[in-house]
Amino acid sequence: MPCMSPALAGCGDNVLMVAIPLGAGIIPTATPDSYRAFPESARIVPDSGISTSCVVAVLLSLAFNHLGMKSASETTSEPALHH
Repeated sequence: MPCMSPALAGCGDNVLMVAIPLGAGIIPTATPDSYRAFPESARIVPDSGISTSCVVAVLLSLAFNHLGMKSASETTSEPALHH
């Protein structure tokens, strides 16, 4: 399936890095009482959709770009065939 935008080149990881933070940011807006059981000091970030999205995006970026790094032999691909 081709990507719809050059910004989504490689599709898989980039789409996840947009969709998951967006979904996490919608939770406080859609269900405002979802974090009511948390102590007041622990609700600062989860109660804000923007803060939640930012934290999730940073964590995913770290996970995909730093913890999930492939070795040089895995990232090397065969040269493209020129027509």
